[in-house]
Amino acid sequence: MNKIKNFSLLLFALPLLLTSCLKDNDEVFDESASERLQAALAETRTILRGAENGWVMDYYVGTDQVYGGYTFIVKFDSLTCTACSELTPQAETSFYKLTTDNGPVLTFDTYNTVLHELATPSAGNYEGSHADYEFQVVSATPELVLLRGRRTGSVMQMRPLKTTPTDYLQKVAQMQEGMLVASMDADLGGNNVTADIDLDGRQVSFYSTTDSTLVHDCAFTFTDEGIRLYSAVEAFGKTLFDFSYDAETKKFTSLDKQNPGIELQGRLPKDYVYYEQVPGDYVFTFQVSDGKGGYRNVPVDVTIEPDAEGTGFIMTGLGQGFDIKLGYDKSKGVLSLNTQIIAEISGGYLWMNAADFGGGGSLYPGISVCGMITKWNEDLDNPVLTWVTNGFEDMPTDSFCLWMTDTEGSSLGQYRESEYTYAGYPLMLFLQNITKKTPFPDVNK
Repeated sequence: MNKIKNFSLLLFALPLLLTSCLKDNDEVFDESASERLQAALAETRTILRGAENGWVMDYYVGTDQVYGGYTFIVKFDSLTCTACSELTPQAETSFYKLTTDNGPVLTFDTYNTVLHELATPSAGNYEGSHADYEFQVVSATPELVLLRGRRTGSVMQMRPLKTTPTDYLQKVAQMQEGMLVASMDADLGGNNVTADIDLDGRQVSFYSTTDSTLVHDCAFTFTDEGIRLYSAVEAFGKTLFDFSYDAETKKFTSLDKQNPGIELQGRLPKDYVYYEQVPGDYVFTFQVSDGKGGYRNVPVDVTIEPDAEGTGFIMTGLGQGFDIKLGYDKSKGVLSLNTQIIAEISGGYLWMNAADFGGGGSLYPGISVCGMITKWNEDLDNPVLTWVTNGFEDMPTDSFCLWMTDTEGSSLGQYRESEYTYAGYPLMLFLQNITKKTPFPDVNK
């Protein structure tokens, strides 16, 4: 964790340290430690109940906020709370409790679809997303409540909601939908500040070409106005934390009271492919062995259509017996083809599995982050998307095979039956490109 995070968490921990010290010095106070804790609980409960419309909670998921931040809204009464989120807009009511453990502890102790969704294990995620539902109350005022997740250690911020939950979540959804940037940059008194943004992963990385010591990686949450960082960036005497966003100009503007009005210009790469440009008919080209020690191209007619969620695509025509899922990176404007389960057979799983045949035949069974991404030739009239490895760690990908595992993930070997193939072939070697049969629409017109 970076220095800024550590320093911030130390500040947040001071009230708890003071509480611990006070327990050893009861004689200084007219009340006992127990009485003071009960008073703190009562005050916390009053503050939680005092937000007329509830609280906007920046809810961070995973160890070191690896899955980013999400917007939750929670309203408290004496015994129950009502919650909704950008993931589950339908509100649900359940019980909560406040207890003491070196200070107030807030626990959502009865199952709530909204509050427990990210912490609940599933078939594909047996540990859940390492999310919290029990929190140490770090500090509480009518303007800001700080909670530390007891599982992840992440600090969540709650601010009083000034509108209705429906209105706020709608604006968050609009902001998420309308934000199209891969990076943003600013000139602060002759000093460069740049940030690379992962909109899907909700992560941002700040750095500077004029000061190599400026390195700040953190998660962020979408707000009704823009984004809010997990931890503030200190850059050239300025503090950057909360931003509004203008979709028309792609500008981020600092909302921080100490440094208002600082603008960072959002940008997209030249070879950015918009989601709306992708659907259509293509020729997908890969290679197979020519039986003479070389390889020959295999062109296959395919169709790419949006998936049900509108965040990725489904490709038909290449897989015989199965459709293929294509991901889409909103920040970079690229398609992705990764290892994926395509069928369940005899108690095991059949995978479309990434491999590196050019590098010696490496195979990465069941590792879903391995795969390839596209690079557009920047020709609207004759669009060609070339496949390249996605660069995940030291697992380059240039090909795909059909591979079996059991339900525990142990390898069972290559699948060689004819029920499932890549256009009749068990191996899809050295992916070349996909060429669209029609021009890309010019979305900027």
